Amino acid sequence: MATPASSVCDLDLSEEYRFNFLTPASSDRSVSTWRPQARTNSIFCTSDHRSWSTPIEQNETKVDFYPPYRVPPTITCGLTGLDIDRETFIRIKAYADNIRRDNFYIHLDAWSGTTVYEASCTWLETTNDEPDFQVGTYKFAWKPYMDTSKRRYSESIKFDCAFDKCPNIVVWLNQLDLDTGHNIRIKTYASDITTTGFTIHIDTWGDSIIYGAGASWIAYPCDHPGIFSGNVCTTDYRNWHNPNSTNGGDVTFPKDFFHSVPKVLLAVNYLDFDRRHNLRFRAYADRVWQGGMKWNVNSWGDTICYSVGAGFLAFS
Repeated sequence: MATPASSVCDLDLSEEYRFNFLTPASSDRSVSTWRPQARTNSIFCTSDHRSWSTPIEQNETKVDFYPPYRVPPTITCGLTGLDIDRETFIRIKAYADNIRRDNFYIHLDAWSGTTVYEASCTWLETTNDEPDFQVGTYKFAWKPYMDTSKRRYSESIKFDCAFDKCPNIVVWLNQLDLDTGHNIRIKTYASDITTTGFTIHIDTWGDSIIYGAGASWIAYPCDHPGIFSGNVCTTDYRNWHNPNSTNGGDVTFPKDFFHSVPKVLLAVNYLDFDRRHNLRFRAYADRVWQGGMKWNVNSWGDTICYSVGAGFLAFS
């Protein structure tokens, strides 16, 4: 079963939502008001352009829109797959630039010696035809004298335009800067959602260290026809101390919600992996039909996945 996208009307006030969160001094936030679109296949994987055995830090490709947009859209990215060497820090970011009416460039970049064998991401294309849809990003980066013992980071987001009802919000990780001297633990989620804004969080736990991270968010009316979203996680059906390389489950869409097969975008928002092996995972949806889908976040090789989760957005 999928957990519906976060909304104050049905928010699960579990432990992670009850902490008092602090906002880092070094943060960056941007907000746009748009409508979802799909004029590309919405996936970029480095293995489609180079061999995994020849890792490079800078990975990009040009993506064409068909048909072109009237004005350049906004691109909201989320990570869907990684294979990063355990001997280097986890440093990766997914982003778009040079966005035009007919094309843009999508990037999966590492830095400071990180060895990326493979990486992939998805994205949502949005335009200003419908002001009810709002998207944005939140990120923070390492600075000298940063307190690396900090476990929780957050930012209060104010919508440019208030919603009539509490909106649904989807969040994805789009940037990581993590120490590999400890297990890889990070999650992003939304809380305190109202018609005028919400709080976005990026947390770690245990002895893990975050030097920086980024997350994308998508907010849309909770009663909008033709759009369904939610969160899925291995913690919904197994304990973290029973790691598995094959992870996933079925999601059922509301009855008669879709009248044709929807497009599904899915990206990770929760990672808990063992530091002793490469960070390897691929997140995707398959067996999509009008009534539901199957979500998957799988690893391979000797990678140990304690827990993993993702957010999805389905729309027709």
